[in-house]
Order: sequence, then structure tokens, then C-alpha cells
Amino acid sequence: MERFVSSARQFKNVRSLTKAGMLLAAQVLLGLIASIPVGPYIRISFGYLALCLVGAALGPAMAAANGALADVIGHLLKPTGPYIPGFTITGLVSGMIYGYMLYKRDISVKRVLLTKLAIDLVCNLLLNTLWLNIWYGKAFFAILPDSI
Repeated sequence: MERFVSSARQFKNVRSLTKAGMLLAAQVLLGLIASIPVGPYIRISFGYLALCLVGAALGPAMAAANGALADVIGHLLKPTGPYIPGFTITGLVSGMIYGYMLYKRDISVKRVLLTKLAIDLVCNLLLNTLWLNIWYGKAFFAILPDSI
């Protein structure tokens, strides 16, 4: 909880907001320009790199805000379908996980890999599949293999 409170204080710091804004722009651009569509529900994007930096440098509160804002801004700039609010929640949760796992901690290859594994399992595999299930009405386990 202390990490979250410490991170929330970053919203009062102009330098932190500037860093977050620049990394938000990088995240949106990497998500839109440097993305590769793989299937009907999947695309590989490199926007997570900027979100990871926000989480490590500015903490879970700022990273959660960046994750949610990047989803909304990305959809406004280049909509690839209907707006699904669940993906905004996924962005928020992703940022919180990056921030919680990397903020004010020793960053090692093992920690980064565990963090990415947690994001992939919780957010990309479970939450995104859940949102597609709710939105399109297809069976959860029918969509799940396409998400792997």
C-alpha cells in the first residue's frame, strides 16, 4: 500500500507528470505504429515497454493512469472496432501490476520476466478473453485458444 501512496504523490510533481506524459505518448505511438496483427483477436504491440518504464519509475498509481489513458487515446486515434471499456480496465490493471512489481525494487531479469508472465496470464489471457466473451457473446473457452 505504501508503494501506491508514494506513487499517487507523483501526480503533484510536474516532472513526474511530464515523464508520464512523454511515456504515454510513446506507449500510444508504439501501440499504434509498431503493432503486428496476428489473428482476429490478437495483435502484438510494443506499447507495454513504455508502460513498464512508467511502472518502474513512477509507480503503480501513475502506471495505472497511463495504462487506462493509452487505451482510450489509442482507440480515439485509430479505432479498430467498437470501444470496449473492459480493455481500459485491462490497461489500468497492467499498469498497476508493472508498478507494484517494479517500483522501488531491485530490478532483475527474473523480476521482469515474472512481471511479464503475470501481465500475460492475468491481463492478456484472462481479462482480455473475458471482455471478448462478454462483448461478442462467444464462449470463453472458445476464444481462449486464440488468445494464447
